[in-house]
Amino acid sequence: MKTFFLSALIVTLAGALGHLFTIIILQLTGIKHPLPTQERLAASKWIGILERMIVALLVISGHVGESVFLFALKAGVMIYRTPDNSNKSDFADYVMVGTMASYLVGLGFGFFGHYILQ
Repeated sequence: MKTFFLSALIVTLAGALGHLFTIIILQLTGIKHPLPTQERLAASKWIGILERMIVALLVISGHVGESVFLFALKAGVMIYRTPDNSNKSDFADYVMVGTMASYLVGLGFGFFGHYILQ
């Protein structure tokens, strides 16, 4: 039971705290979101949070290889959602760097959880 609660805590932290880490990484790279604030989709934030939680859960449970599929799926879907009124290259750069940062943060939390639970 202790393992379950510790895993749940780490997965939750991967989603919530991981969002802050992803934003910090994006700010460090200097890549700005190409769309004005009012045009951004609120769903994108939640997609990233859920992605980090699922990646962390897969890594904690020992299924690192399966997490790569989630990374590729999200990258493909987000590029498909490129707005018509934006600079497609800037948007693609932002999405790819954000997706990679989010995935790495999820992996980090997952490997931390896997190590703690061993």
